[in-house]
Amino acid sequence: MKLARVSIHPATIKELHKNHPHITSDRYSLCFPKNAPLVYWYDEKKDKKYFFLHDPLHQKIKARLWKVTVEKRAEDSFDFIKELNDRFERVLEEKGQLFKSSERENFFWLFGEADGFPGLRLISFNDTFVFQAESFFWKQFKDVLIKKLRSMRNDVQCVYWQERTSSGESGKLEKILGDDLKQATINEFGVNYTVFFDDAKKDFGLFTDMAFVRKEMKQRGLFEGRNLLNLFAHTGAFSFFAMKNGATQTHSVDLSPTWMDVFYQNREHNKLENCTYTVGKVEDYLEESKDTFQVILCDPPPVLTIKEKKMSVMNFYQRYLNKMIHLLDKEKGTLVLFCNNHSIKMSDFEKEIKKINNKLKIKGYLGLGEDCTVISSFNEGNYIKGVILEIC
Repeated sequence: MKLARVSIHPATIKELHKNHPHITSDRYSLCFPKNAPLVYWYDEKKDKKYFFLHDPLHQKIKARLWKVTVEKRAEDSFDFIKELNDRFERVLEEKGQLFKSSERENFFWLFGEADGFPGLRLISFNDTFVFQAESFFWKQFKDVLIKKLRSMRNDVQCVYWQERTSSGESGKLEKILGDDLKQATINEFGVNYTVFFDDAKKDFGLFTDMAFVRKEMKQRGLFEGRNLLNLFAHTGAFSFFAMKNGATQTHSVDLSPTWMDVFYQNREHNKLENCTYTVGKVEDYLEESKDTFQVILCDPPPVLTIKEKKMSVMNFYQRYLNKMIHLLDKEKGTLVLFCNNHSIKMSDFEKEIKKINNKLKIKGYLGLGEDCTVISSFNEGNYIKGVILEIC
């Protein structure tokens, strides 16, 4: 396999020394040999060699760090296929131990850079596994990855491959092993959910990277004896989880009638009552509702369209947070707010919320964890940020 030595931009060198794992598009990276899937850079000052996965087709990220070594002549003995198999085997063994005690059937076996597989995720829904490639590099190694996966896991019945665009949007699902499923039912912490392997649905219908957040909420006893308003509810995962963990009633609000149908399907799966759903704009509900809730959970997308205008998450909160507080029980009320944007730090999110209303007190934080680990130097991988607040 062709390996090429390259020069990199001085600004990139500074970021590498801060342990950031990406080389972005610049006048140096655009000159990397297009036919070299792997490239390396020699840091003469530190006597280290940095090996990268080359991704010339990606608009923004041209190379992702595979390893750093001080080994002499490492480029001569570099065997990527062997390293790939060894690393995959190690991660599968480690995650397998974690999976045994996870109380759920949806799980991330690979979580990109944090697991040493830059630009690649592997998620399972019971016996169905989905590779999600954010880097075009990985497509040439599909067969290697699937072979190793099947040798390590005897529960693999179906495998899909999904390319993701530079902007993070999901591409088409390609079935590469087993039956072409359209949907399945999985269990997460005692709640049954329908998940979809259907391009028309745009996503699986359940966000597994939020599983650890739900677990943290359970441990905090956040829903016991309280009612919940779930804003930007999607298929209502938090609503059903709340009901299974002591909530008296939940109401979900989302714009999608498609996800409402899934909501009622999931409600039937779990034989739950007192769970309702409004199809409509969250901003309209906040302006019109007269109800009162003990818990209000708000999990908006990174960019929203409000009254036909694009709006950031923080702009949404600046405009509508006090309207949420107006619906909150003043004695027993708890707000759970999310900002799923890697460019905003948790500390900045907290400061902005307090600027909007200085009577709010932080009671806790929520984020990625367990099978979705993060690297402190890689903000792009730390994109889920939640705060639990009460009124002082």
